Amino acid sequence: MHGGTVTIGTEQSSVAGGIVSREKIECDGGKLRLSADQAAKSGVVVFRAPPKPASASKLMVERTIYCVSPLIELGGAGTLVIERLDIPGTPLTVEVNPGQLLRGAFYDFAKDGRALAAGGVYRASIAGRAVVFQIDAKAKSSATAPAGRLLRL
Repeated sequence: MHGGTVTIGTEQSSVAGGIVSREKIECDGGKLRLSADQAAKSGVVVFRAPPKPASASKLMVERTIYCVSPLIELGGAGTLVIERLDIPGTPLTVEVNPGQLLRGAFYDFAKDGRALAAGGVYRASIAGRAVVFQIDAKAKSSATAPAGRLLRL
């Protein structure tokens, strides 16, 4: 560019009172080596939007459930850890004993009066097994069919 004013826009930039040339080239920036003279005369960086936080789709969600109180097949008693992945927070740790399991394998959040946040993305883990799941944004605390809230570890 020679002279003028550059205005960086959200969709396109513009130049007033100057001359600019635009050229698209294939570039492998990782192997780019400039001499000191070239480096002093060149360079540009344009950001059109700030980075976005990780979304549910980028977190490799394996299952969506439709109730805020999941029914989790654990296979047995142990320490169940529920971590919220989409926003920072303290993990929920539940010491599940055999008496809390339905049919010897299922831990029911609703039965224990526990609920997670609608729209949240979580990882449930126990004994080296884990599942990443999302609770539907419109999920309710009301009774839902077991198939709509079942997670298997």
